[in-house]
Amino acid sequence: MRAVIYCRVSSQEQVANLSLPTQEKYCRKHKDTTDAVVVYTLTRFSRNSTDHYAIGAHLRGLGIALRSVTEPIDDSPAGRLMEGIRVAMSQFDNEQRAERTR
Repeated sequence: MRAVIYCRVSSQEQVANLSLPTQEKYCRKHKDTTDAVVVYTLTRFSRNSTDHYAIGAHLRGLGIALRSVTEPIDDSPAGRLMEGIRVAMSQFDNEQRAERTR
C-alpha cells in the first residue's frame, strides 16, 4: 500500500481538541485504501472549495485518490455529492467565522 497521511491543526484550540496524534492514529487505521491521500476529515485538507477541487483534480490526474477516514467519500456519484456538500459547508463555516471575527 502507498498512501500519504495529511494531518493539520489551524489553532491552539484545535491542538487540544483535534490533536495531530489523534488524526494520525485514525488515518493509519484506514488501511483499505491504496494510492491515496488519507485525511481525518475534509476540513483538515482544505476549507476553500477552489483549493480543494484544484488539488483534488491534480491528485486524480496523478492517479491518487483523496479519502477521509471519518466521512463517506469515494468516486461514486453519491460519494462525490457528499464530498461537494462537505467542502461547501466547510468553506461556509470558515467564511462565517471570519465575518463574525471582523
